[in-house]
Amino acid sequence: MKKIAAFDSLRFIACIFIILHHTGINIYQFHKIDNPYFRTGGLAVEIFFVLSGFLLANSYLNSLSNHLNVGENCKQYFFRRIKRLYPEYIFAMLLCALLTNLFSHHVSMNTFMLNTVMMAGWGNIPNIINGIWYVVVLFWGGNILYNMLVFYKEKAVNIILPIIGCVCLFYLINHGSNISGHQRGIEFTLLSKGTIRGFLGLITGIYCFFICQIIQNIKIKFRKPVVSLVLFVLECVATGLLFNAVLLRKSQDISDFNIYFYISFLVGLLYFHQEKLLKFLSWKCWEKVSYLSYTIYLTHLILLEILRVHWKGLATMNPFVMYTVIICLSVLWGYVCYHAQKKLFVKLKEMIMIPQSVTGAKNVENLEREREREREIHLVE
Repeated sequence: MKKIAAFDSLRFIACIFIILHHTGINIYQFHKIDNPYFRTGGLAVEIFFVLSGFLLANSYLNSLSNHLNVGENCKQYFFRRIKRLYPEYIFAMLLCALLTNLFSHHVSMNTFMLNTVMMAGWGNIPNIINGIWYVVVLFWGGNILYNMLVFYKEKAVNIILPIIGCVCLFYLINHGSNISGHQRGIEFTLLSKGTIRGFLGLITGIYCFFICQIIQNIKIKFRKPVVSLVLFVLECVATGLLFNAVLLRKSQDISDFNIYFYISFLVGLLYFHQEKLLKFLSWKCWEKVSYLSYTIYLTHLILLEILRVHWKGLATMNPFVMYTVIICLSVLWGYVCYHAQKKLFVKLKEMIMIPQSVTGAKNVENLEREREREREIHLVE
């Protein structure tokens, strides 16, 4: 599967939805003002999980053609995830820990170390950044599910993952009848609601990919105009229902779970490049900001806390103006943080690693010395 630009754009839009949701919590609720806006915006996290599960299944399918042994396959996936997630994660965590120690309270060494090794978000382990639980569940949950696919193959696809998915679904339905929430510890504080939620989203994305593969292999000829019309109608309905679920509803209930159907259908549509209403997600202009999604997600809560403390009039501002200002500032803040961490890690890499030119020169110098010794030995003989 070639890179699908629309996936990155969808991820960026989901990030904006989450900023809208957290703004209401951090600004309105903090000042004890009734918050009528974006109460269910946190459901946009499911877009991240489903997309990640979809791409995880694609990685697994690609690995089968590489004929790697089980250990090498799992190791490669683990280090790919570290390379993708850890630099921005550790930068955001260090930045938040520094600001917290300077202006709020002391972060204990135990909490700091657990966050450093991506153990926050499991059970009652505290997060240094509130939204960081998503990255932790995505990283460890993704690795666990990928290993299951690699080790157990068809058994994982046909038995193990469906059972885990059903258990997660039934648990969430029977504990609050909605998806939202992530910090409440359960089962001897080893897991949290966010962990269950993350596994369900990842498994949904995995099966979305497998269903797409089945559809791709079906050799049935349909009338193209009729199929295009049906898909367009379904796309409009799914998009409308997704926006309603994430932005317009005032409370959360069992209908939260319908979001998995809407997201899966739209992701499949983007995968086959059959979208019409969402064609704008493939526009080139998204490339200028879509790569910032992950950093914006990790750092926007830091910005919101700073604004909440130092901009007292924010809560009384016109809501349309306030949300627009915060979105713009969050994107700008994410841009600064992304490029700052990139430069920081490039510098660290330069300090730690010996440049290739130097190692090459040393290798040539050593080779010349060896040859000189061989000549001397030959002359002596």
